[in-house]
Amino acid sequence: MQDIYITEERWDALVAALLDIRPANPFTGRIEESDITTVLGEVGGIWPASVLEDQARGYQLHRANHATRATSEDRTVDAVEALLDDF
Repeated sequence: MQDIYITEERWDALVAALLDIRPANPFTGRIEESDITTVLGEVGGIWPASVLEDQARGYQLHRANHATRATSEDRTVDAVEALLDDF
């Protein structure tokens, strides 16, 4: 494993965020691996390589869902969004 060196500022922010982790799932009250992964990624810019695969897969699913969504669903979504805009 290769050592990675980051600035003191990023290091301090990363340590502070790791110490301040709150469980994403309030029902279990446990800190999950995904909670730590999120902090490492969002604060430290450190992501597992699998994130790249997940992003590509998510983009493909988004495009497939958008392309196959029925026109009536589009109208329903548009109507709901219009109602929410009024609030």
